Amino acid sequence: MSELENILNKLLKGELSIKEAATEIKKMYVKETMKLTLDISRAFRRDIPEIVWGEGKSASELARAVKATAERNGYAIATRVDFDKYRKAVRSLKGLKVEFFKEASILRAFSNSYVPIKKKGCVGIVAAGTSDISVAEEARIVAETLGLEAICAYDVGVAGLYRLLDSLGRMIGKAEVYIAVAGMEASLPSVLAGLVDRPVIAVPTSTGFGVGVGGLLALASSLQSCPMGVATVNIDGGAQAAVFAYMILK
Repeated sequence: MSELENILNKLLKGELSIKEAATEIKKMYVKETMKLTLDISRAFRRDIPEIVWGEGKSASELARAVKATAERNGYAIATRVDFDKYRKAVRSLKGLKVEFFKEASILRAFSNSYVPIKKKGCVGIVAAGTSDISVAEEARIVAETLGLEAICAYDVGVAGLYRLLDSLGRMIGKAEVYIAVAGMEASLPSVLAGLVDRPVIAVPTSTGFGVGVGGLLALASSLQSCPMGVATVNIDGGAQAAVFAYMILK
């Protein structure tokens, strides 16, 4: 029984008044904790809890957000968390199983009552260069947390196209959607989309120099992709790509 159904059931049984039921329903949607106003009902509306943005939050703010989200939904994901902030925040997360993925800058926490999500599909994740791996790892961890199987191939950019072709042998027939992570001129998503018969999500990265301008050239290139069936998320948006893949596959 969902939380909303539980409240309505109590209302029907006379255990709650209309005013009390309305108050309980309001509490489902937002939880205020000092400076934070958390959208704790997002999983109810969108099937995915709020992913906590760690950058710009203090360690204590991060801990409060993660704790409230995990207690509500069974798990919490926080992105853009550096090791020092994780080290400080984890002290306030006792009672939760906490993991830190340094390369992806992700903090993940599970409550004791967490039940693993049933597998919902398979995503193929390819990264053009080693400098793109952190963004690809962000996509992988979020995708796996949401119940997707991830098959990964890194450092398979178009400078050595044979590397991509070799890797696709492990993915074709299994991957139902692809995430292509690339900086510089970001030609990998276009090349990949020309080889596979599944949707491709392009993730331009800020990797590059000169006219790369922090990923703007990669973003423009991804948006200008010639093959059809390519969707592009924001620069360095590994988590966004994983959520999009999940929404396609669920």
